[in-house]
Amino acid sequence: MNSRERVRRAIAREPVDRIPIFDSFWTETEKDFRQHGIPEDVSLGQFFDFDIELFWFEQSFLLERKVFEETDEYRIESDDWGTVNRVFKEQQTTPGLIEFGVKDRASWETEFKPLQVMTPERLELDRLRKHYTGIRKREKYAVLSMLGPFECTWHRIGPEKQLVMLVEDPDWLMDMYATDVQLIKDGWKALWEAGVQPDALWLFEDIAYRSGMLFSPRHYKKVLQPFHAQLTEFIHSYGCQVIYHSDGDLAKALPLLVEAGIDCLQPMEVKAGMDVRKLKEEYGDKLAFMGNIDARLFQENDLAGLEAELRAKLPVAMNSSGYIYHSDHSIPPGARLETYQFCMDLVKELGNYD
Repeated sequence: MNSRERVRRAIAREPVDRIPIFDSFWTETEKDFRQHGIPEDVSLGQFFDFDIELFWFEQSFLLERKVFEETDEYRIESDDWGTVNRVFKEQQTTPGLIEFGVKDRASWETEFKPLQVMTPERLELDRLRKHYTGIRKREKYAVLSMLGPFECTWHRIGPEKQLVMLVEDPDWLMDMYATDVQLIKDGWKALWEAGVQPDALWLFEDIAYRSGMLFSPRHYKKVLQPFHAQLTEFIHSYGCQVIYHSDGDLAKALPLLVEAGIDCLQPMEVKAGMDVRKLKEEYGDKLAFMGNIDARLFQENDLAGLEAELRAKLPVAMNSSGYIYHSDHSIPPGARLETYQFCMDLVKELGNYD
């Protein structure tokens, strides 16, 4: 069974030979791993023989990046969304947000919305064709990885303002969400017509934090769920699958995400109280799962704790298929290469169905 078949069948909760494997890494972790022997010309995914490979196209306003201030430690710069950030040079961090490009609905309608349409420069088809051809030669599961509407919108107006607008101006929010959905649809169609045909869409957006959703289930159902449902219906019409990423405690969101049609949930953050064993019991007949292996154990290089985590969770998660190995976030700085290799070896041993 090749990787493409394995992942597709696991997400469909059909029998597989072993659990598929995929993971993500902080930039500092990748640099450290390479200093300890992984060649620069080999991706970490290829080195560890992951089953999934990602590609994407640009969703921003494609604005020119500008640097306003620079020190030895950081730069203050605007990105291609028009967002002004403080960016630290030697470490990967959450954005240091300072100012946002879209100030009001008038500027959105006249200045920014016209920029958020599909153009050839967004797709960079030559680059994507080359990448996609390699994925197919390696027989991996090919995923178009995109930001979801909620994630895109905080890049435009800021996270706090977006939450206020859920109550004060939901119509404008939904107009921005609709623009995002149309852009993804147009890009997906253009890729398929060009012969770049993903197996799945992976939507990345954080709608929750450690203690619960960032907004109420009622607001999700009214304002955001219709756009998730549009996307899942569209992707399913191509015979493809939808993976959904959100950090945080998604307990209250899960019934509505299932209702919206997602096929696989990732990453199930342990420190937010998510537990794949409980989720498997409640939603295993409706959803596949990816993740929930505590990333803090890698940072602590706790081999005994990591082994206990895998032995406790994998047998339950992989029961009747429907599970893909992943950490519960990304492998953090401080994790040693030998720790991660220990994990990979154990996952392959425990995750085998034969």
